[in-house]
Amino acid sequence: MGSQWGYDKTYLRAKHEGYRSRAAYKLLEIQKKFSIIRED
Repeated sequence: MGSQWGYDKTYLRAKHEGYRSRAAYKLLEIQKKFSIIRED
């Protein structure tokens, strides 16, 4: 199953936009909704 992730559209989009993984989109969504990560 691990080899299939390379063909995932979200994975490819993340790599193209400079993110290390697709999880970045989930973190951005959580931050937008709950503002849990502070910028110091």
